[in-house]
Amino acid sequence: MESNINHLLKTAIKEHQKGKLDEAEMLYREVLNTEPRQSDANHNLGLILTSKDKIEEALILLKVATEVNPNTEQYWISYINALIKQNRLEEAGTICKKILTQQPESIRLHFNLGVVLQNLDKLPEAEASYRKVIELKPDFIEAHNNLGTILQKNGQFEDAEVSYGKIIELKPDHVNANYNLGLVLQNLDKLPEAEASYRKVIELKPDHIEAHNNLGTILQNNGQFEDAEEIFRKIIELKPDVIEVHENLRILLKFKTLSLKIREAKKNYKNNNIGELDSPLKLASNFFISNREVETELVKSLYEIKSKELSQTKGVFFGSGRHSVNFDLFEQVSKDNYSIIKKVEKDLTTIMKQAVNSDIFIMDSFFNILNNGGGSNYHTHLSKFDKINKLVKQKYSLTYYLTVGDQNCSEPGILKMKNPDDEILPHKGMIMIFPASRSHSAVYNGKVDRVMIGVNFYSLI
Repeated sequence: MESNINHLLKTAIKEHQKGKLDEAEMLYREVLNTEPRQSDANHNLGLILTSKDKIEEALILLKVATEVNPNTEQYWISYINALIKQNRLEEAGTICKKILTQQPESIRLHFNLGVVLQNLDKLPEAEASYRKVIELKPDFIEAHNNLGTILQKNGQFEDAEVSYGKIIELKPDHVNANYNLGLVLQNLDKLPEAEASYRKVIELKPDHIEAHNNLGTILQNNGQFEDAEEIFRKIIELKPDVIEVHENLRILLKFKTLSLKIREAKKNYKNNNIGELDSPLKLASNFFISNREVETELVKSLYEIKSKELSQTKGVFFGSGRHSVNFDLFEQVSKDNYSIIKKVEKDLTTIMKQAVNSDIFIMDSFFNILNNGGGSNYHTHLSKFDKINKLVKQKYSLTYYLTVGDQNCSEPGILKMKNPDDEILPHKGMIMIFPASRSHSAVYNGKVDRVMIGVNFYSLI
C-alpha cells in the first residue's frame, strides 16, 4: 500500500511540474483518499487549488500540511500566500509574526510579512521587513522593488533611486525597475537620466505605453516638439483609446503654437518696436480686477456641457461639485455652437490683453461648479514646461465668477492667495487676473451652486 502511495505521489508531482494541473489534482486526491494527512499531497493540491482561485478548499489542505510538518517553511509560505490572495491580511500577518519567532532568519516569511504590511498600508513596518530581507539576502530583487515602491510613495525619491538602481544592477533588463527609475528621476528633475530610463524600457518592451507617454512629455518640455508629437501619435496608433495621450497631444500642439507665437511677437517687438497695446492698464504685482455682466444664458449653457465630478480630478479639487472634462472649454464649444461662450471668450480676451498690456495666448479654459462642501486645495497653474522654458513670469490665471452662491455660510468661497497673503470674497461678474505662480485655494459650503470660468494664458511679450 505504502509503495503504491509513493508511486502515485511521485507521478502527481511529475504531472504538476509539467503544468498538467488537472491530472496532478486527480492523482493528489487519490493519495489523500488513502492517506488524508499526507503532507506533500495536501500542500501541492492546495497550491493547485490556490492557482484556480478555490481558496477556501486550498486553505484547509494547506493548514493540514502545516499541522503535520510545522517546521517546513514552504508550507507556511504557501498558506500565508493563500490568505493574502483571499485578502485575509490581518490573519496572514499574525501567522507570519508567530512563525518568525520560531524561524527568525526566514527570508520568505520576512518578505511575506512585508507584503502583508504594505497591503495594510503600514508602510514603515513594511519597509523594515523589506530591509530585513535585503540584509539577509542582498540580491532579493522583489524586496528591493517593493522597498522602492514604498520610498517612492513616501516621496523619498533619492532613496527610491538607490533601490531601483540596485535591481537594475542585478537584472539590467528588469522592465518595471527601469520604468520606476524613470519616474523617480523625473520627480528629481534629472530629466536626461529619466529619458534614458524610458528609452531603455521601450527597448525592452516596445509597446510600453506609459514609458512612451512619459518620454514624450519630457521631450515636449524640452521643446523637442516634433519628436514628442511623433511619440504621442505612435501611442495613439498602438492604443487609440488612451484618453490621456490624446490630451497630451492636444497640450503639445498648443505649446508648439505658443512657442512659435512668442518667438514671432518678440521678433516683431524688437525689429519694429510694436507689441504694446494702446491701453495704459498693466497687471499689478498682486492681481487685476475687472467686471463683466453675466448673461442667464451663459450659466445655463455650462450646465448643459459635459462635465465630471470633482472627485474624479487628481489632487486639486475635492468635495461636491463638477468640473469641465478637459481644459479646452473655448475650443470645444466652437464645435457645439455655444455662441454665448464664444462671446465670453472674445470679451475675456480683450480684458486679458488690457491687464498684461500684451497680445496673449490662451492655454487652458474650463469651468467649475462648486456644491456644498466643494473646493480646491492650494495650487498654482505652472507646469514643468513653464519652468524649463522660463515662461513663469509670462503666465497668468483668470477667474470669472458667474454666480457666487450663498455668501452667508461659514465657507463662502473666499479666494485665498499666498505670497503675498490675500483673501478676496468674489461678487457676481467679478473677473480676477493674477500670476499663475501664486498659490491659491477656495472652499465653499453654501446650499446654492457657485459657478466660475477659469482661464490660464500667456502674455506674448
